[in-house]
Amino acid sequence: MYDFLTGEHEVILNKNSKSVVTKGNLFDLLGCVDGTYTANGLTFVITGNHIKVSGTATAATRFALSDGPRLVSGTTGLGDKLYALPNVRYELVFYNLVNNSGHTTFGLNFRNAANTANAMGIVFTAATNGYSGTPTYYNDIGQLYVFVNIGLTVDFEIDIGVIAYFAGFAPVQTSQKGMDSVLFEAKTFKHSFNNEMFLSDVSGIAITKEKKGYVRKLSATELEDSAMSECLAIYIPTHRDYVKHLFEHVVLPGENGDSWHLHRAFASNIHKDFFEIVRQGEWEMAPKIVGRPDFSGGRAHGDEIATSVVFYVDGNKIDIATFTESFFDIIKVVEKTNMYDPNDHTTIIAEHLKVYEFTKDGIGLHQEMNWLVSNTLEHSYITMLPILRGNDASSVLQITDTAYDDVDYTEYDISVGGFTGPPFPQKQGVKKFILYSNVSGVSAEVELVSVKPEIATAWGNIYNTVNVYNKVYFAMQAQNTAVTAGDKWEIDTLFKINVK
Repeated sequence: MYDFLTGEHEVILNKNSKSVVTKGNLFDLLGCVDGTYTANGLTFVITGNHIKVSGTATAATRFALSDGPRLVSGTTGLGDKLYALPNVRYELVFYNLVNNSGHTTFGLNFRNAANTANAMGIVFTAATNGYSGTPTYYNDIGQLYVFVNIGLTVDFEIDIGVIAYFAGFAPVQTSQKGMDSVLFEAKTFKHSFNNEMFLSDVSGIAITKEKKGYVRKLSATELEDSAMSECLAIYIPTHRDYVKHLFEHVVLPGENGDSWHLHRAFASNIHKDFFEIVRQGEWEMAPKIVGRPDFSGGRAHGDEIATSVVFYVDGNKIDIATFTESFFDIIKVVEKTNMYDPNDHTTIIAEHLKVYEFTKDGIGLHQEMNWLVSNTLEHSYITMLPILRGNDASSVLQITDTAYDDVDYTEYDISVGGFTGPPFPQKQGVKKFILYSNVSGVSAEVELVSVKPEIATAWGNIYNTVNVYNKVYFAMQAQNTAVTAGDKWEIDTLFKINVK
C-alpha cells in the first residue's frame, strides 16, 4: 500500500467531472491494519483495500475497519490537522463485488467542526448488487465501518475506494470505473493543512513513482523544551515509511547559543512516531580548545550564534516565520554562524558556514570553518552522529548492535556499552562508518565525502558510552594539535538512515 499523504496512488480520473477515485490509500490514512478479525459469528479479513466478510451475525454488528484521525474540537496534534477541504465532497465507491447476499451496510464516519458525528452509508441489496441511500457529506474523514444485521448470513468480498470531487460537479458513477486511469503525485490530491486544493488543473497532473519528502513546522505546543525556539519535522522516505528528523532553532541565553542544528530522529509514518533512532546530541562541528571548560557549538555546548540563515524548498526561498508545511524533493538551509571562546563568550574563534541538503538520499552537510584565532585544539570534531544503541539497562529496543568501516570492513559487536576493542579506539584513514541492527531494522551510514585539507592524523571512532548511544565521531586532526588564524577547513558529510 502507498501512504495517502506522500505516496504514489492508482486513481481513476474523469476529466469531465474533475473527480478522483483513490484505491487503497484511504486505508493507510484511516489506519486499517491487515488481518483476520472475528465478532458475533462473523469473520472479517482485511487485505489492503480488499474486505472479505463471512458467517452468520448472532447480533447486529458494527465492525470498525479503522479508527482513523478525525477533527476533535479543542485538541492539538495530528488529529486536528487531517481535515479535508471546504469545496471537496467524498463518496464511497465499491467494485469487484463477489457473492453478495442479503443486505449489508458500509459507512464512512465524518465529523464537522462542531464535533458532531455523521455517517455516509451505502446499502447493498442482493437484487441489484448496487447501492442505495443518500450520503451525508462532511469535510473530515473519520472511521470506516461495516454493519451486518442480526441473523444475516454473508459470504462476500469487495474492494473499497473513495471518490472526491468539487462542489458543483457530479460525482463519477461506478459504471465509469476504469476511464482515464493515470498515476499522479499525492500532493495533487491531499489533506492540505492550509486549505489549498491542488486538483485544479487536471491536464497538469504530474507523474511520479517515488515518494516525496514532507516537512512541517512544529506548533508551539509540540516544542520539546524552552531551549527549542522553532523546529521543522523533516520526513525523509525510507524502505519502510519515513525517518523524521527534527531540525531545531535552539536559543541558550546562559550559554551564548542561538543557531539551527540537526537534532533527534525517529522512525515514523508521518501520522505517528514508532521509536527514536538518534538521540539529542551534536552532528555538526564542535571543537574544544585546550584548557577551556567546554566545547564550542550546538545545543550541548552553546557559544555559537547565527548571523544569517536562509531556507529553500525545491529552490524557492521560504519565510520560516510563516511557513507551515510542504512536500519536497530537496530542502536547502544555508546558515552562517560565529563560534566563540568558552572562556569569555565574546572572542570569536571562527566563522562557521553550514549548508544542509535534505533529499530522499539522506542529509548532505557542507561545512566551512574559517579560523580567526590561533589555538591548540584538544578535540577537532567535524562530524558526529549520536545514534542510539539499545540492549543496556535503560533500553527498550536494540537500535544498533553491529558496525563496520570502509578501511577493513570487519564487523564488530557494539550491542552493549563499554566495549574497548574496535571500533572504539581512534582509527586513522576511516571515511565511513556503517551501523545497523536486524532487531530494529535500522541502518545508518556516516560518510566523509570530502575533507580539505586532508590531515594524516585525522581519525574516527564509535564511542562506547554505557546506556546511551553508539556515537560516531570524526576528527580533523590528532588531539592537542595547533590551528592557526587564517586556516580554512571544508568538510562534506553524507548521513543516510534507513528503516526496513
